[in-house]
Amino acid sequence: MTAACAAGADVTGARVIPVPGRHDSAPDVTLLDALAAGLDDAGLRAWARAHTAACGRPHVVRSYRYPYALLACHSEPVGVDIERIEPCDPAFAELIRTPAERASPAPVADPGSLADRAPHAVADPGSLADPAPHAVADTAPLAVTDPTPLADPDAHLTSLWCSKEALSKALGDALRYDPARLDSPMRWPELRCGPWRAAALATVPGHTAWLCWRAAGGADPTGVRRGREP
Repeated sequence: MTAACAAGADVTGARVIPVPGRHDSAPDVTLLDALAAGLDDAGLRAWARAHTAACGRPHVVRSYRYPYALLACHSEPVGVDIERIEPCDPAFAELIRTPAERASPAPVADPGSLADRAPHAVADPGSLADPAPHAVADTAPLAVTDPTPLADPDAHLTSLWCSKEALSKALGDALRYDPARLDSPMRWPELRCGPWRAAALATVPGHTAWLCWRAAGGADPTGVRRGREP
């Protein structure tokens, strides 16, 4: 199915993703599967845009990793990201980590990170998003939520990157954030930082996904400390 007919089509392949933890008002999260719906990449994107346009919430965000799209809708700023777990080279690891993360790289429990590492048998026109060129945030070192041994470096690094992408989208613009100066939400105590919340999402095998949002009624949009490049 092409983009032209996808937006209005009644297609299968949409699944609600639960947000773990106790939250008074969590975003609505939906996973779209283009293969189940018979869509190409353009059709998937049209479907995702139509879905978020109909959600009736003032804040919407979309993340693509063909054949999947992950969508979030909320009354407050929200960010979401999905990535396929793939080999990460040392240069990538250095590029995305803060000094504190290099010093204590233990991962949190991520329900989607270690499951079924086999690659998906489809063409993937996408890639990990280009690292953000401008530094805008940094936080003091914090203990990770689950200091378990580092069982899978690729899964951990992909999840680390994914969590920062979700946070930077929630803060306003992923391209304005330097991942080497933005502390991952997986380091927040109880996955909270002021009015901000975070959650690792269970989506599909071989992928990792994160959600970040500002809690309803959160008065301080700068709960995550930020600083801009000159």
